[in-house]
Amino acid sequence: MKYLLSLILFLSLFSCGGDDSKKEKEYIDSGNKKMEKEDYTGAIEDFTKATEINPDNADAYYYRAFAKDNLMDYPAAIEDYSKAIKLNPNYTEAYYNRGFAKYYLGNYEEAIIDFTKAIELNPNDAWYYKARKIAKENLGDIEGAAADEEMYQKLKVDE
Repeated sequence: MKYLLSLILFLSLFSCGGDDSKKEKEYIDSGNKKMEKEDYTGAIEDFTKATEINPDNADAYYYRAFAKDNLMDYPAAIEDYSKAIKLNPNYTEAYYNRGFAKYYLGNYEEAIIDFTKAIELNPNDAWYYKARKIAKENLGDIEGAAADEEMYQKLKVDE
């Protein structure tokens, strides 16, 4: 009897997980559709629901951060990009976009750190160098900016 109860409990938990995964995906899909329609507030609500179902979904935090970016809520976007990075330390796009959010707040040094990490993870993306170049220019690092512009041009030509 005890074995049967354990089996029933296990199966009920397993089947609920499937429903939760389906709901999580539906919220992410719905949020992305709202993003396409520029309904960023609605998208944030859907991505939030996805994170409530699965707080370990780095993509849900990334998408929600991107929606917050579009509303120019940079501090909140940075918080969500940071959660995505904590869950997936190799999330290149999260570093890149968090760098821009920091850049828009005038935190050029911190932006450069994020752009540099994106470059470390994907050294063949020309746009990462371009972003870092712009941040370096704002700090007066003309030599560093020139080096990044050179890499941008080299990679852009290779594309």
